Amino acid sequence: MKKMMKKTFCGAFALAIACGAFGCASPNDIGNSNTQIQVDEKRTQLYVFNFDGGYGAEWMSTAIAEYEKLHAEDVYEEGKVGVQIIPTHTKKTREGAEILSNREEVYFTEAVQYYQSINDGAFADITDIVVKANVYEQEKTIESKMTQEQKDYFGYKKDGKTIYYGIPHYSGAFGLVYDIDLFDEKGFYFKDGYNPSDALEEHFIYDVNDKKSAGPDGVKDTSDDGLPATYTEFIELCDYISSIGLTPICWSGANYSGYISMLYNQLVVNDAGLEDSLMMYSMEGTADKLGVVNENGEFVRDANPTTITADNAYELYRHESKYKALEFLRKIIKTEKYLNETAFTNTHEHTTAQDDFLWSGKDGMTKSMAMLADGVWWQSEANETFKAMGTQMAAWSKENRNLGWMPLPKAEQKDQKNVYFDHLYSMCFVKKNIASWKLPLAVDFIQFVHTDENLKMFTKTTNTPKAYNYEMNASDLAELTPFGRSVLEYKQNADVLYPFSSQAKFLNNQSMFTAGEGYKATIDKNDVIYPSMTLHEKNVSAKTYFEGMYTYYKKAWGTLR
Repeated sequence: MKKMMKKTFCGAFALAIACGAFGCASPNDIGNSNTQIQVDEKRTQLYVFNFDGGYGAEWMSTAIAEYEKLHAEDVYEEGKVGVQIIPTHTKKTREGAEILSNREEVYFTEAVQYYQSINDGAFADITDIVVKANVYEQEKTIESKMTQEQKDYFGYKKDGKTIYYGIPHYSGAFGLVYDIDLFDEKGFYFKDGYNPSDALEEHFIYDVNDKKSAGPDGVKDTSDDGLPATYTEFIELCDYISSIGLTPICWSGANYSGYISMLYNQLVVNDAGLEDSLMMYSMEGTADKLGVVNENGEFVRDANPTTITADNAYELYRHESKYKALEFLRKIIKTEKYLNETAFTNTHEHTTAQDDFLWSGKDGMTKSMAMLADGVWWQSEANETFKAMGTQMAAWSKENRNLGWMPLPKAEQKDQKNVYFDHLYSMCFVKKNIASWKLPLAVDFIQFVHTDENLKMFTKTTNTPKAYNYEMNASDLAELTPFGRSVLEYKQNADVLYPFSSQAKFLNNQSMFTAGEGYKATIDKNDVIYPSMTLHEKNVSAKTYFEGMYTYYKKAWGTLR
C-alpha cells in the first residue's frame, strides 16, 4: 500500500492530556475492555469509536497497527512525531448530542438516524475524501464503491450540492445458519422429483443414487440444492428433523422478540422481492399483491392494483408477503418440537444460543440442533467458543466447521432472486466539533480503512462483507471460513436491499422503518411492537396480527411529517 508523503498538519498545539506525562484512558473510556491504553505524549492522538456488538475489534486493531506504522514519522503537531489511535470498543451506540460531547472523533457504528443527526449538527462534512481519489489507491474513490441507493441516501442535498456527512460501514443481515455436516450426515435434503403425497421420509434423500432437488434458486448443481424452497418444504424439514429426535431450530430466548421479528422482516422482503420491498421506502410504484384475509384465513388479492404514494404507503402493510410470512412464523413459534427448550427463556442470551448450537450433539449430553437464527456476524461473537472447540478437535474449529448461510424459503416457488436485507444502518463518520486542524488526520484514516485491501481485511477477519463493491479473488476466499464463503456467495447472487430513501416521510420518520420494530400492530386497542412476541405470548392468529398492522399504520400515517 502506498505510503503518504510526510506532512505537517498545522493548527492548535497539543491536546490537554488528563494523566500527566504519560496518561492513560480509563476502562470506562474504552467500553467493555479492562485494558488501560497509555497515552503517548510524543505522538498525536486520534480517538476512534468502534461499535463491536457483533463484528468485534480485531479488524480495527489490525487497521490501527498498520496505520500507525505507516505514519510513524509524520508530524501533525509541533513537537510530536507519529500518530496514536486510541479506540473505544463498546456495545453502546451514540447519537446526536452524545456524539458531540464524547471524546471520540471518528465513528464506526450502527443504528444511526442519519438525517436526524445531520439536523442535530453532529457530523462533519467529509465530502472531499468520498468523491476524490483515495490517496492510498489513486485510481479509486470511496464513492465509486457505493451503490446508487447508497449514494442517494448518504449524499445529502443542499443548495444544489451533494454533501457526504457519512458513508456505509459493514453489511449485516439476519437469517438462518445451518449445520452442513449434520445435513449431509442425516440426509436433510429434499429429493429431486419426490412425490408430495408420499410419506414424509420419502421426500428426503436416503440413498447414494438420490439426487437433490434444485433448491430455492430453482437451478440444479448449485450450493442450495436440496434445501427447502417454500414455507411448506421448510415445515416438512422441521417435521423430519424432529421425527428422528433432533432439534430443528435454535434461537435466543432473551432476544427472541427482536431477533425473530428481524427474521420475519427478512422473510417478508425475500418473498416480496426487491421491487415490491423498495416501495416501502421510496413510497412510489404500483402494488398488485395487496389484499385482505377472508374468514377461512385465505389471502384474497385486490381486484385492481394500487398506486403507491407518500400519502397512502401504509397500504403496503396489506401486502401478501407480510401475511404469508406471519402464517409461517406463527407455525414455527407455536410448534414446540421445532425449537430449543430455551427458545422463550428470558435468561437465554444470544451468545448462549450460539454455544448451544455449536456444542449440540458434540458434548455427549445434548441432541444436535440443525439451524440457528442469528445474523451474519455471529461467528465473531462465538469466536472464543470456536477456539475452545478447536483445541478438542481440529474439525470443530471455526476454519474447519462446515456451517452455511441458508437461503430462506418463500411462500411458494418463485423465479426471483433472494434478497439480502442490509438493515443495520451502519455507518462511518467524523463528529462535527473535531478540532479543525485534526480533521485532515481523521478523514485520512477513513480513506485508509476503505481501500480494497482493508475492505478485504475486514471480510477475512470477520467473515462478513463490508457494504461496498470490491473483489475477493480465489486466494482471498480461501482465507475465509466455510460460513464466510457462503455469506459472500449468497450476497453476490442476491438482490441487496438497503432500507434507504430520500423520500421526506422516510427521512423525517426513520425510526418507524427499522427492521426490528417496523411491524407494529394494534391488537385489542393496544399497540404492540414485535410480531414474534405477540404471536407467542398473546396467541393471536396471523390474520389478527396482519389486520392489526394495517390498523396501526393507517392511523400512524396521518401523524407523519
